[in-house]
Amino acid sequence: MVRRALISATLLFAIAGDLFAQVLVSSGPASSRLSRVSIFAIGGVGFAGATSAGEKDFRVLMIDPQAEQAFEDLYVHGNNQAKAYALLGLHTLRPQRFHEIYDKLSTTGEEVSVMQGCIASKRKLKTIAQEIDGGSFVVKPEAHSGQRSN
Repeated sequence: MVRRALISATLLFAIAGDLFAQVLVSSGPASSRLSRVSIFAIGGVGFAGATSAGEKDFRVLMIDPQAEQAFEDLYVHGNNQAKAYALLGLHTLRPQRFHEIYDKLSTTGEEVSVMQGCIASKRKLKTIAQEIDGGSFVVKPEAHSGQRSN
């Protein structure tokens, strides 16, 4: 009887631990940092052409099995720069969802702090979305693990 209870408890903790680990992966440190990132930057930035911290976190989310949901959450709960990363992720992973959001964006809406190369600027989120849709911000192949379904 004690052995059966011990086995049941062990299985329960194993299942609960696995579910907890899945939650941590999808809402982990990369997602948390990206939700409050100060600059939207894809490609080399600054004099050294370094990859921004935001892009590194974006790449971590792109390979997450829960990436689509992570980008949805990021769009809803993140700052304007995070919304730009979320739109880029959704454009890559779920183009139809990207276009649903895109169609609702206002041209007088939120501003995004952007860095391209050595130049920092502020642009409207709608403008960033247009540039994403037009291919100005491209996710390199190594940034994600392949095509996802819509």
